[in-house]
Amino acid sequence: MVKPSLTIGFLYQLLERNEMINEHDLADFECLPVQPLYKCERDSWFKLENEFFKLDHIDGMYSVCYDVAGVMVHISCVAPVFPVVGKM
Repeated sequence: MVKPSLTIGFLYQLLERNEMINEHDLADFECLPVQPLYKCERDSWFKLENEFFKLDHIDGMYSVCYDVAGVMVHISCVAPVFPVVGKM
């Protein structure tokens, strides 16, 4: 069975149902050019050092983010990251 290409809408449906997203799901998405983390939208995914994270919010000089396993991490808001978008 061929896995259909993921879209941002499908990604948000998974998040609303609290289903886990793994690296294989996110690999179907493409990365935009690098930009500082503070320019990313809230609740968006980004790639940093070959790992995917979801930005929850910016809190001063650091951010509250979650990795694909749901572990909270704090990344500098000026860190250069690759925003991730779905293939439409």
